[in-house]
Amino acid sequence: MPMAPASLETTSIRIGEMVVRSLAGDVLLDNLPESEAALDAACGQKPAVLALDLAHVGLFTCDGLNVLLDLRLRAPVQGTPPVGGPSRTVRRVLELTDSAPLFPVVATAEEAARFAKSDPPSVLERMRYYTANGTKELLPPP
Repeated sequence: MPMAPASLETTSIRIGEMVVRSLAGDVLLDNLPESEAALDAACGQKPAVLALDLAHVGLFTCDGLNVLLDLRLRAPVQGTPPVGGPSRTVRRVLELTDSAPLFPVVATAEEAARFAKSDPPSVLERMRYYTANGTKELLPPP
């Protein structure tokens, strides 16, 4: 019996200089082009801040993680894309792959905007701290 095609819904909302791109459904190999196109479109708007809403993602495979990592590399102008309330599945994949430090979790759009404007340490600074200390802290203690 063939499996039903993976469903993915994408929406985008602009809040001032920020674009929030929401993905809902499954993010996996079957709909990789759709996932990539949605995030490319968000980058194409050239927002000052690009935030991701992954709260309604059901199935999230390594292909979904690769889309996020690629987005992080392609969007240096917007900086690290904050992730709003990732689903348990997304959070688990980020934790298992030690990718969580690359995608700060925020609760609201306002927090995402503040995060982006606070000039946080670069990804390399975070990863150096993360790997040098063998901890799961996002930033060094003050």
